[in-house]
Amino acid sequence: MISDRPVRKRFPIQRWQTAIPDSERASKLSASTGLLPLVTQVILNRDIATIDDAHAYIEPESQDLPSPLSEFKDLAASVELIKNAIADEEEIAICGDYDADGMTSTALLL
Repeated sequence: MISDRPVRKRFPIQRWQTAIPDSERASKLSASTGLLPLVTQVILNRDIATIDDAHAYIEPESQDLPSPLSEFKDLAASVELIKNAIADEEEIAICGDYDADGMTSTALLL
């Protein structure tokens, strides 16, 4: 027998997990970086605790990163393929997904 009662959907019980503020460490990091204590607390919440790591996080361009060509084995061949397609005025299909970085990178490529 089918009931006339409306079906109740059960949603999972979800709660925000908030970090416990560490005012002393946030103040010390704030003094050494010049950032507001609220910002340094966010940095601490990301398990970035040392002054050097905080500076690397704040200024990522200061890091000595490896060349993308050494990290992605097919990148050089891909770049060459794209350069040839542009030179030969071929059409290039650009595919992306609908998350934040996918939409951004697709828009930049277009």
